[in-house]
Amino acid sequence: MADCIKIGEAGVLRVMSELILRKHAPYKPAVDDHGVDLMLSSGLRIQVKTATLKTRVNRTDGKEFSKTAYHFTLGSAQFGNAHKYVRRARLYSEECDYFVFFGVDENRFWIVPSFVLDNRSCLVLGPRAKPNEQQVQALAARGMGLTEIANKLGCCPVTVWKRKRETKTRMGAFTNTVRTCEDRWDFLSVKPMELLAGDRRREDEIAALELMLETTAQEAR
Repeated sequence: MADCIKIGEAGVLRVMSELILRKHAPYKPAVDDHGVDLMLSSGLRIQVKTATLKTRVNRTDGKEFSKTAYHFTLGSAQFGNAHKYVRRARLYSEECDYFVFFGVDENRFWIVPSFVLDNRSCLVLGPRAKPNEQQVQALAARGMGLTEIANKLGCCPVTVWKRKRETKTRMGAFTNTVRTCEDRWDFLSVKPMELLAGDRRREDEIAALELMLETTAQEAR
């Protein structure tokens, strides 16, 4: 737990340095009791989440495979059934304006409007390098199965299956929207809802944000 706190604090300082280099004037609130790590002189509220690449073992159809990714936790930990801690999702758009996710290993940043994260309890983003079709086919030619290839390349068996069939891995609307927000520091010049107007984003990016906003509204009802 102590290491997590240190990494989290290091992430906040790292994001502060990026903001200062981009001519912003960030400061830390005296008390962080509403999920706000940083504020800008414009009044924008920012929550920072930091993660390192970790390899976790999952099970599918009784078989184990490992996947390397950034695992960002959201929400608050509370006691649930069987006296276990569970993550309770929240309406983050009522608490802050933007999330900045910092992937330590590859020095990557995703600047995400808070309404995109409403009612979410976690975010998983893979590393920049993804296995390509040639890598998968080469290992398959050596007689390796889906799970073996997935463990070798640090991805999930579904990705391997799609690479073997020369089909692109399609991400869900949520993950796809977050990925379009990488390095979008320019977002921090306006309030989140203002991103849906004007020409700050390409048409496909606007559509992705509008879809997430509509989905969040439906879930709230």
